[in-house]
Amino acid sequence: IRQDLFERQITLPPALSKQLWQKIIISKIANQAACLENFQITHQLARYLPPNPPDEGNAARQYWKHYFRQFGRLAPDTRTRQGAEDPVNSMLNYGYAVLSAILHRSICAHGLNPALGIHHKYRFRSDPLVYDLFEPWRPVVDYCLWRFRKANKRTELTEWVKYAAKEFLSLRLKLPDNRKVKLFNAMDFYVQSVCNVIIDGQITRLFLPDISEFILEKE
Repeated sequence: IRQDLFERQITLPPALSKQLWQKIIISKIANQAACLENFQITHQLARYLPPNPPDEGNAARQYWKHYFRQFGRLAPDTRTRQGAEDPVNSMLNYGYAVLSAILHRSICAHGLNPALGIHHKYRFRSDPLVYDLFEPWRPVVDYCLWRFRKANKRTELTEWVKYAAKEFLSLRLKLPDNRKVKLFNAMDFYVQSVCNVIIDGQITRLFLPDISEFILEKE
């Protein structure tokens, strides 16, 4: 843990926490919209984005309704985070666990305390900062799972475990300087930008992922 970051995390102004969280949620909804648009799915998520107030709850309800519909007979009725018994939610949860573990490692490597969230509160054996910062990256998993299902309709969803590892390694994101970097490097850049915002209080230093600009490259 970096002492300067730790002190800033503890004393982070509520107004800056609110700004950070709002930017993160806007990025999440925008990426959910990009995920649906990539598969030519008509939606109305724009109504939950600026200039309208961001509305994570209503955006999620509409998003999952459209997203799950693409899985046909395997489509679950609702999003289940823990104890999912259907294959789609189970595979989503697996993908989220993999990417959030990478994010957790990056958070610790940059000297942030994962127990100090900007929105979620600490609970026993939880890392609220990981939950907070992971939100814009969830649609990455959604996107990859739908690509897998579309290309492998006769393949068991358990094969997703191998597919996900390969897919996560092949994804590229564009940084502000137009460099295209691997997904995991982009996550590092994102965490560093959060550190910069916490240290100097400038929200403009925040980098957020844009999955509409994904470039898939073969390793």
